[in-house]
Amino acid sequence: MAESENMAISSPSKPWSETRNGRITVAASMVGLFVLVFWLAIRSRQMLTPMPALVVEEQYLSFGEVWEDPAFVWTLPIRNATHEDIEVINFITDCTCGKIEPRSLKIPAQGTREVRPGLTHLILRYSLQDP
Repeated sequence: MAESENMAISSPSKPWSETRNGRITVAASMVGLFVLVFWLAIRSRQMLTPMPALVVEEQYLSFGEVWEDPAFVWTLPIRNATHEDIEVINFITDCTCGKIEPRSLKIPAQGTREVRPGLTHLILRYSLQDP
């Protein structure tokens, strides 16, 4: 019996990382670490991305088919997603054919106000003169 105990102690054995259970443990640890890093990356993106203060729902951004009209106006609800009142001092358009009414407004916390953006025709008048 002493000889069999001596053989068990001195016999070469594989390191735990080369055994089947060792490989499964290493693989499971790597998958777990990957999932943890992925989850932390997603959480950090959510924490770093600021929530917009003023929100216009996507359904209101498409005004559908438009017919020729001297003045095109539609209603656009703007929602304040914060817990504080927001005052819009002025709306700015990038061309003289655009306008937004009202020019300024105050949107209460978690409230909604409507604005009416619109376009007006630019009428160009010209004449061709013979040289």
